Amino acid sequence: MRSFHYRDFSWSEGSKVLGGILILGAVIILIAPFLFPVERTTKTLLVAGGALLISIPLLSSFSGVIFDFDKQKYLAYDQWVFVKTGVWKDMPKVNALDMIEHEYTRTNKPNGVSPTITTKGTVYKCVILAEGMDPWTLDYSSQKKATKAMEALTEGLRINQNASLSSTPSDSNY
Repeated sequence: MRSFHYRDFSWSEGSKVLGGILILGAVIILIAPFLFPVERTTKTLLVAGGALLISIPLLSSFSGVIFDFDKQKYLAYDQWVFVKTGVWKDMPKVNALDMIEHEYTRTNKPNGVSPTITTKGTVYKCVILAEGMDPWTLDYSSQKKATKAMEALTEGLRINQNASLSSTPSDSNY
């Protein structure tokens, strides 16, 4: 099966941050009886175990898309732990494929206690324009990964390299 698999996964999303905090809390709860004169009880194990059980689906949830080039189908899915939910659909005709460099600035909301922090970043978006659908955007943190994805998609979808969003007119048009 010739395919392309894209996972939309970010450690900075809310659920991933919460899952990490829960794991850290569970570890602290489990280590505390060895460091401080606190009795080890069943409650301690239950609280730590509960935090670990809640963190597993939070850390393992993400979405993505799989393109099956041989069958000309795609699966847009959401995954929780090991279960993918989604339905295979026929691939529409793809008109254009392009990579866009998107620079952004992120600022937290000042609350009077924490300082205002501003960060700048760049994300590389592979944009797929298909007939009868909203554009698909596949986000990558590095240009190298985005370029590899573009090459795989161009080859798999058999798209003319000249069909892109940012193609410039040739001199003969002037």
